[in-house]
Amino acid sequence: MSTGCPYPFQRPSALEQPSELRTLRERPVVPVTLPSGDPAFLITRYEDLRAVLSDERVSRDLTRPGAARMTKDNVMFQDPHISPDPPEHTRMRRLITKAFTPKRVEGLRPRTEEVVGELLDAMEAGPRPSRPQRGPGLPADDPDDVRAAGGCRSRTRTGSAAGPTPSCR
Repeated sequence: MSTGCPYPFQRPSALEQPSELRTLRERPVVPVTLPSGDPAFLITRYEDLRAVLSDERVSRDLTRPGAARMTKDNVMFQDPHISPDPPEHTRMRRLITKAFTPKRVEGLRPRTEEVVGELLDAMEAGPRPSRPQRGPGLPADDPDDVRAAGGCRSRTRTGSAAGPTPSCR
């Protein structure tokens, strides 16, 4: 059983970073425990992360034995054809990169803007709620404070809202 910080960290709100990140910035490698129970390492510095990602000893293949997974039963992103290691990754990247040159992406701009415009027009023309409806988890005295209620609900759904565990500080 791992003794790392539970990961992912709980966010106080959609726009705030988890408090654990502030305390971990000076530690380049932090042991964490994923929701699956698998131990993993959180790399907190950009240059260190670049070094890890370019190291040939590190694999992206989540089907290999011992690979840390976010959940035990989820097979999403575990197809080695989707996320291969080099040299297959390098070959696929070269093929895909050719389709997304700056000139090609710029050529897609008119159609992309057209589709986005149509979708925004449809959203604007559609029904708009005047305010959130009262329901479970919404405070009775302030039903418009959906963000606060949503934050409380998400914090308690996955664990304690009491704050970071001692091993994360």
